Amino acid sequence: MQKFEYEDMDVSLYYEKMPNGLDVYVIPDYNVKSNYAFFSTKYGNRINEFIPINASEFKKYPAGIAHFLEHKVFEQKEGVEPFKFYSAHGAYCNAFTNQNMTSYYFEGMDHFKDNLEFLLDFVQSIYLTYENVEKEKGIIVEEAKMGMDELGRLMYNTINELVYVNDPRKYKVIGEIEEIKSITKEQLLECYNTFYHPSNMNLIVSGNVDYKEVFDIVKKNQSKKDYEKISFPKVKMVEEPSTMNKREIITKGNTKIPLVSYVIKVDLRCLDYDNFHKSTTLRALLYMLFSTSTGFSEKLRRDGIISGIVKYPIYYSNEFAIININTRTKKISQFLKEVDSRMKNTKLLEEDFERFKKLEISSYIKMSSDAHDMASWLRSDLYFEGNPSLDEFVRLKNFSFEKFMEIYRQMNFKETGRVIIKAKK
Repeated sequence: MQKFEYEDMDVSLYYEKMPNGLDVYVIPDYNVKSNYAFFSTKYGNRINEFIPINASEFKKYPAGIAHFLEHKVFEQKEGVEPFKFYSAHGAYCNAFTNQNMTSYYFEGMDHFKDNLEFLLDFVQSIYLTYENVEKEKGIIVEEAKMGMDELGRLMYNTINELVYVNDPRKYKVIGEIEEIKSITKEQLLECYNTFYHPSNMNLIVSGNVDYKEVFDIVKKNQSKKDYEKISFPKVKMVEEPSTMNKREIITKGNTKIPLVSYVIKVDLRCLDYDNFHKSTTLRALLYMLFSTSTGFSEKLRRDGIISGIVKYPIYYSNEFAIININTRTKKISQFLKEVDSRMKNTKLLEEDFERFKKLEISSYIKMSSDAHDMASWLRSDLYFEGNPSLDEFVRLKNFSFEKFMEIYRQMNFKETGRVIIKAKK
């Protein structure tokens, strides 16, 4: 067992690898009553071509199969189904699939041992029949249709289509309707057996728990299950260019006022810095350019270009950062011109950078007192960093304006495009 201390945040992290390869992390917090557990596999929508277990050649799978598999893992051959089990134990459970991973989780206050054992058991078993796979197709197709009316999801999916040329991130996590209908029981089983092996998964537990008890529960549970040793799944890698796939996409959605996004594709591969410094530089830059404290949104409102505010989320992969500067506006060309000018002509000031640092540090402190946020933070770290690195608090304090400018000057913001979602007629 390893112990990591983060004294500035008063956080302790305990880690142990199980004999079958499962990585287990525990973040105790005795100041809260709840407990959380996230059981995740490093398998998301971006993996769609790989060599299945016990095979020798690459095989391509339909986009959306990782999400489809998430649904089927919840179905049990016998006993209580997960949602009913956790409801009866005063807990909440759910799951999600994104581009990078699939994660199953619960949140509760009582019956921790039972809840944790059940999480491990239901995720590490699967019940597939031709009948229940066909039935699930109808459910997911309806979910996909409903998602078409969700403006946020439509914007996210359209941005990925705009940005990515070869990377499977260009496909919807839920998949297209025809792809969903094409998924077979055999394909689902191949994906499950390949990626739901303990050596490709991690368990994160946080909240009011005893780390020794957690490791003891997991060890006893995993010792009852027979997993043969396998090597890490061989995934086909694609070469993604730094250029945009398209320069503009205009579509229609459930909005009265057009939703407009100025999109930038930033290639991170040419930067010889760690993920923390690259991502923090981008967050600082966007804060210094577009936060409410800059007065940018207020100016655009005063000029009659927008009526709300400008938002600026970033979507990350290990190779790229996708910046999405968006707002609702009928004056589309004027908004895009203002953003372009802001990106190219604004002088960056140290005082604004220091203000950003203070806000970030306070958010880290706030996050460290929230067991759920700490587990989510760690889950992201494990994917992007490959190991726990909850020391951002200290690293941020030592991050100078000079270092920020050094990294910023090496970044290329020339690859841009736009997404415009207009009202349906």
